[in-house]
Amino acid sequence: MRNYYRFFKYYSGKDISISILTSANEKYRIERKKNNGNYTEVQPWTIGPDIDYTDSNPEVGSYSYKVEYRDPETTCSEIQVFHSIVHPTPSVTVQMDQNIQCSPYAVNLTATGNQSGTYTWSNGMSGSSITVNYGGRHQVWFQPDGAECQATQIIDVPKSPEKYTWIFPTGCFEYCPNRKDTNIKIIGPIPYFNGGYAYDLNGTPVSAAGAGIVPPFQITAQQGALNLSLDNGHCAVTTDDLDLSTSEACQRDCELDFKLEKVEVLQKDPFVVFAIDGGIQSYYSFAVSVDFYSPDGTFSPGSAYIPANGYYDFAAHNLTYIPNDPSNTTVNLEYTVTMHDRGNHEIICSDVFQFQTPAIQQTNQEHGSVEMSVTPNPVQTTTEVRYIVENISRFNGGVIELYSLSGNLIQTRKVDVAEGTQTFDLSGLASGTFVLVFYHQGTRIGQQIVVKKQ
Repeated sequence: MRNYYRFFKYYSGKDISISILTSANEKYRIERKKNNGNYTEVQPWTIGPDIDYTDSNPEVGSYSYKVEYRDPETTCSEIQVFHSIVHPTPSVTVQMDQNIQCSPYAVNLTATGNQSGTYTWSNGMSGSSITVNYGGRHQVWFQPDGAECQATQIIDVPKSPEKYTWIFPTGCFEYCPNRKDTNIKIIGPIPYFNGGYAYDLNGTPVSAAGAGIVPPFQITAQQGALNLSLDNGHCAVTTDDLDLSTSEACQRDCELDFKLEKVEVLQKDPFVVFAIDGGIQSYYSFAVSVDFYSPDGTFSPGSAYIPANGYYDFAAHNLTYIPNDPSNTTVNLEYTVTMHDRGNHEIICSDVFQFQTPAIQQTNQEHGSVEMSVTPNPVQTTTEVRYIVENISRFNGGVIELYSLSGNLIQTRKVDVAEGTQTFDLSGLASGTFVLVFYHQGTRIGQQIVVKKQ
């Protein structure tokens, strides 16, 4: 008689099955013992040819199954012993200590498994309790002692509000209040702030404050020190001041004459580009530069150099305009004029030139329109795109695609909800200008420029 021994591992909730091929006339029986108990018969003598036994959903413990089979003609017998350990199915939970240290930022995380084992974290740390100094998604893997499978859990740790202060501009900002069609906004951070936010001007709240996503701040005629306070529900921070003031240049009339001859569609797909024909006549006796800006889209090139009493030809310099919303045909070109005279670079005036583009796309309830904001922009590595689909009865999912100016598709992100954020990684791209295009049901409903810098 020969004996054979085999060892297996199982987890609670699983069946233990034994299958052995034997001769046609062999008889077999099976005995089982649990932990250090005695063997008891679970399968009486049965004629083959195949041995097929299932122990359904055994409890946690150590099991031995002794399979004895016998040749009825020779009475020779063999025994095979199968050893199995049934482990508890592993599970793990993660809790965050609500007493977060704010300066320096430190968050304690504790993982608890349902049995003894080891813990490994996504940041390379180990142990059931760790301290992290940054927010975001953290994952833990729990492996019970002697077991082969793992359990895992993810926890989202709030980021320090300090991480979002970079988006708020600081220093000095001169602007022209009451300038026709001027639209100056300070874009707020994207995340939801559970503890609230507040814009303060000279120490006094100047906008609705509360928990939620920080809305843009509209600059109209404010002057003084403006700052932004952010609270993630655990820690609060206030940005440095942005000093707002009106410029003397706002009171001067620009001695320029914009001459627009025509606006033509240069490209329709995958994004809309217009070619601008016309020019700017300067009446200054010195050289000037004119910087172009528009809340409605982007001009390329973004500035023009004009010699004394010179003329800047749009067509000769391939001036193009890429709209954020091709259905919006009214464009407000906000420009600032800077003098270049014997090393002097003083801003001497600013104004708005308004013109119309051909109608390309109509907003309707079937496809709607989208408002997108990109932060940071310009970007060095990754940027987040906040979007809101509007003017629509039902949103059926969409796609955001990133294109180069030459029209090459670079990245694609699927979106399932009408409002949210998507992250794009531009770290591997060369510096330059790119275009984000939002599609709903195969129809373009918006586009947005994003600039990559080194």
